[in-house]
Amino acid sequence: MIKLRDNNTNTPEAWNNLYLEDTSIHDWGGTWKFIKPLLPNKGPILDYGCGMAFFLESLHNQGYNISGYERSQVACDTVLNRNPALRVAWDIPILPRMFNTVICLEVIEHMENPQSFARYLLDLVTDRLIVTTPADGDSPYHLWMFEEDDFINFFKGYKVEQTVLTPPWGNKKRIIVVSKEK
Repeated sequence: MIKLRDNNTNTPEAWNNLYLEDTSIHDWGGTWKFIKPLLPNKGPILDYGCGMAFFLESLHNQGYNISGYERSQVACDTVLNRNPALRVAWDIPILPRMFNTVICLEVIEHMENPQSFARYLLDLVTDRLIVTTPADGDSPYHLWMFEEDDFINFFKGYKVEQTVLTPPWGNKKRIIVVSKEK
């Protein structure tokens, strides 16, 4: 695990400013083909850190029972103006074990304590957690860069079903699937 910087840009204000600058960021079309086969056929799904909710919207349009949480009120307002049928929020408590599956796409590298955040995500889910992080590259918003072993160690004591390193076109991503069973 490589610490990239000490300053935490992971504040609601920082994300509001980012989404005011560029509302197109994080369109997850390329990640979809790796994640879709891992999704359950039923039960509620949470997209934690859904950003502009492009991934969430594609799942919603295919009939999945999905909700989104995003720290940026600007992003949530923009999403709801684009599609009022989507369930996204920035200001609600998320209760433990509310969701069968939690998807967390490229959020963990922004957290000051990624190990604690990984455990928090596991508390939210009853069945499966799917987490992605960039495998290379840097951003002024990233606090961390992870090797595969780091990623796996976050979930010690739980069943790691699968780890994937996406192909090298575009931005490579690490994907981990963790089962709630121990």
